[in-house]
Amino acid sequence: MTDCMIEVRGLKLRQPEYTDSPLLEIDYAAFNLDLLSFLFEPVTLHDVVVESPMVVLPVADEGLLYWGPAIADLIERLRRFDWALHGFSISGLEVEALHTVRDARVVMTAASVEGAMPDVADLTLRIRELGGDLKAALPLPIDGSVAIDELRLEHVDAELPVTLEADGRIGSRPLSLRARSGNLLK
Repeated sequence: MTDCMIEVRGLKLRQPEYTDSPLLEIDYAAFNLDLLSFLFEPVTLHDVVVESPMVVLPVADEGLLYWGPAIADLIERLRRFDWALHGFSISGLEVEALHTVRDARVVMTAASVEGAMPDVADLTLRIRELGGDLKAALPLPIDGSVAIDELRLEHVDAELPVTLEADGRIGSRPLSLRARSGNLLK
């Protein structure tokens, strides 16, 4: 057997200036890594599981602070290598975006996120119980919420368009989304 299981417990990533608020906090994460894939490519991760992650995104007028360059660099590196992510599951996700100057805050939560990403351009994603709360004072006063029971994004063949489907509500009003597009991930 060439699989190696890697587990992480109690991971916290903090900025030195803001030690009271972690940028990333994960209760538990695990994945199986196919060691032979390092020799013969693609590098393959199996059964990725993440429990109770919390991500804080500091946002300034010019965009994401800290995260923006790191995410762009990661995507660029992934595009250069042959890799595969077979089967991932995230439970209890919470993402908070805080504006560094204005009084604005967005909190998104999801009960579960499941899918697969065999390469950067092919993604299948299912999110259940997606909720969002938005509060902003400037430039427009906004205070509201959105709840999506299930969101599905599928793109499993380079020749097929991306399909997005979601059902839920904005406040007390029903919301239904259906969209098809070219491959946005390439």
